[in-house]
Amino acid sequence: MWSYHNGEIELEKTLLGHNLGVISVSIDPSGTLFASSSLDSNISIWDLDSYEQKRKIDSGPLDCWTVQFTRDSKYILTGSGDGKIEVFSVETGKKEKSLDTKQKMALSLATSPDGK
Repeated sequence: MWSYHNGEIELEKTLLGHNLGVISVSIDPSGTLFASSSLDSNISIWDLDSYEQKRKIDSGPLDCWTVQFTRDSKYILTGSGDGKIEVFSVETGKKEKSLDTKQKMALSLATSPDGK
């Protein structure tokens, strides 16, 4: 975690929670949580104030290239190298849905303004 003050960037804290490189980070709309996705096929959900890891979700078997919260902060969307877009519950970590994009790599995600 880096902080920016008066034109200076400083390392604030190093978070440990992934075994391989972090690829994507997303802050939830409420501003209380953030999620990180990694080449280790895991998603970590963190508390933005304490930097405590709240949940770790296995999104394997392939690496998770992107992560995005839904507008209500109840779900995390992930995109992988094999083209799967998956929806996980923030509260339970359970996979709720899986969408196939015909093996096209999913590099970015977004939700509609109505949250659907």
